[in-house]
Amino acid sequence: MYSLLLKSALSCVGESNLLSTAAAFIAKHKLLANLFLLLDYTSFLTSGVSALKVVIIAVGGGLAVLGVVNLLEGYGNDNPGAKSQGMKQFMAGAGVMLIGALLVPKLSDLIPTTL
Repeated sequence: MYSLLLKSALSCVGESNLLSTAAAFIAKHKLLANLFLLLDYTSFLTSGVSALKVVIIAVGGGLAVLGVVNLLEGYGNDNPGAKSQGMKQFMAGAGVMLIGALLVPKLSDLIPTTL
């Protein structure tokens, strides 16, 4: 496994002597290699899941607000088409917000905490 780690680290850094030396040093020391991979891997994916959750909830909230505006505009102008479109947009936005709040955090359960 560590020879594979060394090969992949050396292929990633390319021709740079300083980076290849650092990658070879980390790959040869098992404790450093495990610690480096574990910290980088889990922290990156955990922050990615939380950022994805925020973005999806924000998009769903924007869609829901746009739906409410269209719904109120439809009631104000007595336009059944605008009311229908507004209700559809509001419900779609609420659904996207629920997906962001309930399902996206479950992605962190799929990420293994140890390698």
